[in-house]
Amino acid sequence: MFELYNNRLFRALLVVTLIVSVSGVCIISFQQIHQRLLSSRIHFIEEKINEIEQVVESYHQLSLYGRMTSEQAQQAALRTVSEMRFGDNDYFWVVDFDGLFVMHPIDETLVGRPIEVIDTRDDEPLFKKVPRMLTEQGGGVVHYRWPKPGSKLAVDKISYLRSFEPWGWGLGSGVYIDDINGLFWEEIENLVIVGAVLILILLLFWYGFQQAIFKHSGLNRSQ
Repeated sequence: MFELYNNRLFRALLVVTLIVSVSGVCIISFQQIHQRLLSSRIHFIEEKINEIEQVVESYHQLSLYGRMTSEQAQQAALRTVSEMRFGDNDYFWVVDFDGLFVMHPIDETLVGRPIEVIDTRDDEPLFKKVPRMLTEQGGGVVHYRWPKPGSKLAVDKISYLRSFEPWGWGLGSGVYIDDINGLFWEEIENLVIVGAVLILILLLFWYGFQQAIFKHSGLNRSQ
């Protein structure tokens, strides 16, 4: 009887261990999925910043060759960049190395004002963080909350900035991540279903194995 009890306890612990392991793998996968989605968006924004950097550099070259004054080239570059769009009407903006807006195509009243939001990861104001990023690192990624065009409700957003040193600018753009969160939960739902199926299979296997052991034990006792 004691041996049978030990066998049952061992099998129960084995099943619990497998369930915990599956759950742990799922949790790790959740984190990896979210990070992958964010990383893919950040890479996408970097590629878009490459495009406007080329535009700004082309105007800078015109000023160097005397085709335009530096001020004319800057104003032309700002006009061009302000009209550029990508994705779901996403846009570009420009700040200076003091953290002040130089151009914002959606809200012109922001020009000359500091970036009055905080990074949601470390609660540091962007008007302090962005200048340091631009001067020390040449740019980087910030996480914050900002209203969508036509709305006053601030939602989660990530942006990537890159310094353009000749003019002391930070070229920036971002994407709202509420859709990323939607994609994340879709993938989580699929992963949970897979995990639940695996756990169910383990439980059914354990139940069937238990029934087989009981039957075998009953036959031995009847003999």
